[in-house]
Amino acid sequence: MADDALDAPFRKPVLIGLVAVAASSLALAVAMAIFQPNVAVESVGPSSFSHSALGHSAFTELLRARSIPVMVSRYASAERAGTRGLLLVAEPAVGGDEARERRLRSMVGSSRHVLLVLPKWRGVPDQGHPGWISGVQRLPLNAADTTLSAAGVAATVVAPATLGPCDVPSRLALVQPQLLKIHGDTVRPLISCGQGVLLAEVARDGRQLLVLADPDVIENHGLGVADHAALALDAVERVRPAGQTVVVDETLHGHERVPSLWRELFTFPLALAVLQGALALAALIWSGLGRFGAPLPAPPPFASGKTVLIDNTAALMRSAGHSAYALGRYFEAAVADVERGLHAPVKGTPALAAWLRGHARGRRPGLDLADVQRAVENAQRVHPPVAAVMLSAARRIHRWRQELLRGPEEHPGR
Repeated sequence: MADDALDAPFRKPVLIGLVAVAASSLALAVAMAIFQPNVAVESVGPSSFSHSALGHSAFTELLRARSIPVMVSRYASAERAGTRGLLLVAEPAVGGDEARERRLRSMVGSSRHVLLVLPKWRGVPDQGHPGWISGVQRLPLNAADTTLSAAGVAATVVAPATLGPCDVPSRLALVQPQLLKIHGDTVRPLISCGQGVLLAEVARDGRQLLVLADPDVIENHGLGVADHAALALDAVERVRPAGQTVVVDETLHGHERVPSLWRELFTFPLALAVLQGALALAALIWSGLGRFGAPLPAPPPFASGKTVLIDNTAALMRSAGHSAYALGRYFEAAVADVERGLHAPVKGTPALAAWLRGHARGRRPGLDLADVQRAVENAQRVHPPVAAVMLSAARRIHRWRQELLRGPEEHPGR
């Protein structure tokens, strides 16, 4: 039992349970990793995570529907865009934050293809409907001017009462329009509307920067209005190299997420694998608690000693069907022992039986040698041999021999 406990630290039901839990958790982890829903960041403002009226989620889905690769970036957006991809910076929240202004300046300066959409609205979260907005507030014009300045664009923002006629055939329906007023000759108008410019291009040092003045064109509430979707797609295709990815920056919306191995390990779905590993480690430690110190030496493959030899011999004789013969030999050996022990003047069972009847007067009737002999003969006649009958006869022989040579059990040694 001790060896079994060391070799198998868990009982069979516990082991089956552990294997079932491990297999189930592994299957669940794989299934959830494959079929997990997209976990979105909570946002009601102008970002690709937001499904509110000010969000850009519909625009990113439109790009994907047009087979345009899209990467929503929460870290090192300019490096991910590289020299071939398009960096989309839509309504960055940089006003009053010098660190974000410096980051925007660095991103625009290090990227070869950039589409910059200026900020315009601030949403008021709806407390009764998470993810919605209950209203909007118009940002001060200097918020967009700060963005233009940080991006190095020689222009300011104006807010005319009406959009006016535009020099494109597209139908536009902008509420409280926001347009550019260009200063200098480094900015080239692409779409002019009445008192300002809706879409402009800044080309310098082999780099291309497009500026969309009014974000209503790409926001969820305005993307499906008039020809806004077609205008937004046209703006993307003007600056995106053929076949390249659109990297949507979310760091300037406050959604930056610096890569961390430890954080990712405890984030779904990797957290399931970590949990499974922890359970496996706990099971390993648990299995080692069955003993302390070095393991006991393994038993020899073949045991030794008289007891083992006798047991093996008895097993062989029993399997060969020689139990009756062994019982007879045991009876003869017992009779010979009694003859020698009592110094009987006669030899042989019949003569010894007669001599013992006189010698053993006063002893119990059960000690009569003839009775013992009959018990042996009756056991030998049973075929096939019955172990209980053989054992009963052998015990009777043993008791007869012991009491004649050593005295009855109640008076040992007499």
